[in-house]
Amino acid sequence: MVELEHGAEQDAKQALATRNEPLVFISCGQSTADERQLGRAIAQLVEQETGWHAYTENVLKALHRAVAFIAIMHPRGNVSNPHSTTEAPWVRGSVWVEQEIAIAAFITQALRLPMEQRAYVHESIRREGLRDKLHMNPIVFRNDSEILADLSLVLPAWKALGQHRRKGPLSLKATLKHQRVPIPGGGTDDERYLLMAGVENDGLVDATDFQLDVELPSAFLDGGGHRLQVQSANPGFILFQITNRDEACKLAHLYPGTKTKDGLISFHYAITSAIRRQHPELLRQQLTATVFSGNMTPHKTVKTMAELGSGISQELKDKMFKSLGKE
Repeated sequence: MVELEHGAEQDAKQALATRNEPLVFISCGQSTADERQLGRAIAQLVEQETGWHAYTENVLKALHRAVAFIAIMHPRGNVSNPHSTTEAPWVRGSVWVEQEIAIAAFITQALRLPMEQRAYVHESIRREGLRDKLHMNPIVFRNDSEILADLSLVLPAWKALGQHRRKGPLSLKATLKHQRVPIPGGGTDDERYLLMAGVENDGLVDATDFQLDVELPSAFLDGGGHRLQVQSANPGFILFQITNRDEACKLAHLYPGTKTKDGLISFHYAITSAIRRQHPELLRQQLTATVFSGNMTPHKTVKTMAELGSGISQELKDKMFKSLGKE
């Protein structure tokens, strides 16, 4: 188990007890030398990509303060059902990591506190217990190098986590959904997607105004002439913008616990075979959805283009891993 805190290095106990900066919590087994090395490598990668520093102390308090959670489930041997003579033995994961996943689930689902999550489960481990009821969408891995390659694509989007604090009474956030759609004419290795963005009120009070901005790297946009497209201040990016007063929305109130339709802003984007094969580094570029409302601090939701694709091939993971100078 490793927790990561932003700021200067200081004594772990004193830092955790007195500082208010959020954490990135890494739940990783420590049973073998390879697992301990993986935990250190992930901590180093998080520091490299986000600027956070690592220390280990006080699991429960650290998890409660965490704004992001990374879980890695390695196999821990076979178990069997003593009451069945026909059921085959299965491979279990780390009980310690299972417990930390359960605590993170309670924080996000019962306490409704925001926490980015990324989970990795070894291909041999059976899905059971609370993990069987959660929608974590874990990444199945065979080798530890696959985890580091995937995190190298995901972590850049977590740089903004340090800007967030626990939500106040007025709290709105973007909802993002994407689905793969057919390519007109078909017959290519390119991938085409429809992105649908909306707004959710996850606060405690009624919101009577909001603005949603969605900014996308222009190299990925598929199509043009969008009614909601406005000039972006960032070169190389396309900006879409809508308010609650727009004719496509017309909402005088967005009450707590409710959300708009998914497609307040919708557009097509493409991840081409040329990008995947020749410029995989472009998949680290980010889509940003920002919600503004009243005196609320603007809330940003950030996804890398790799996260918005259908998956990453082992070949692409190897390319990204090597681009970081790792072998």
